Amino acid sequence: MNYLITKSKFRSGLSLKDVIDPVVDELVPLGTVIDRSISVRDHLIPPDEYFLNSGKTMEIKLVIRGIQAMLLSSNATVELTTAKSKVRYSNLTTGENIEVPAHQLPVGGDSFRVGAFYFTYEPLIYYYCDRIDGDIAQFYLVESFQSGELVQALFKLSTNYSRFYIELTDRDIITRLEARLRKLKQ
Repeated sequence: MNYLITKSKFRSGLSLKDVIDPVVDELVPLGTVIDRSISVRDHLIPPDEYFLNSGKTMEIKLVIRGIQAMLLSSNATVELTTAKSKVRYSNLTTGENIEVPAHQLPVGGDSFRVGAFYFTYEPLIYYYCDRIDGDIAQFYLVESFQSGELVQALFKLSTNYSRFYIELTDRDIITRLEARLRKLKQ
C-alpha cells in the first residue's frame, strides 16, 4: 500500500498520499464508520498499472472505520506484511502445545515446478521458478513491497527448500505477475 500511495502522482505534482493524508489522519470514534469524498479532477499516474490504471480521477471515496490500535511513530516505514504470526499445534492425546512462526511451516510441495509461481508469507513475496539444474532452482523474486518500494531479484536456491514455498493458483494474481515478470526479464 505504501508503494502505491507514495509513488502514484497526479499531474499537479501531488502524490496520492498527499491527497488522502489530511482525511485519513482524522480521528474517528471507536466503532463508528465515516465516509469521505475528496474531489480531485486531476490525471493520476501510478508507478505501474498492475493495481491502478492511469487516467482522469474525478473523486476519491474513502470509508474510515474507528478501531483500537497502537499508533506507531518512526522515521522508517512499517511493512505490515512482516508481522510475525504464530501457529499453535495441540497434541490432543498428551495436551502438549507448541507454537511456531507461520513462515516456518513446511506447507509447500516436495519439489519446484519450472514455469510455476510461488509465494511466501511474512512478508508476502511472489516468485517464479525459471529453471532447475540438479538440486538448484533459479528463481525470480517478481513482487515484494518493502519499506514502500517494489523489490525484485534473480537468485538461486536449493530444491530442498521447496516445502517453504507455496505454489500459486489464483489466476488473477498469476496474470498480474506474468506481466511483471515479462517486464523484469527485459
